[in-house]
Amino acid sequence: MICKHAENTKKSLEEQGCRTVEEIDAHLEEDRRLAELGDASAQYNVGLSYFRGVGVGVDKAEGLKWYRLAAAQGHAAVQCNMGNAYFAGEGISVDQAEAVKWYRLSAAQGDANADNKT
Repeated sequence: MICKHAENTKKSLEEQGCRTVEEIDAHLEEDRRLAELGDASAQYNVGLSYFRGVGVGVDKAEGLKWYRLAAAQGHAAVQCNMGNAYFAGEGISVDQAEAVKWYRLSAAQGDANADNKT
């Protein structure tokens, strides 16, 4: 499954013009810089990189750290991902109630993936 996630992330980066490992690394470095400045989309990207192991090793705890920052700012996609993490116990303990909370927050913003899970 991680390989499929990595493949999807690689495809996404390629769509943004990244073709080499160096370009992917540079993209991740820029996302990390912006994430540290509080940019929710960059925080989501950094978290996703850790979850999928693209440009960094898989580290779901580190990914969740970045997800939490973006989710607190109302980033709908990352709120759905937080729900997924709680639902499956990825990097944290399974907590169905917490999963539903995150899915509902995301769905309230129109995220169809989350809406299908509530």
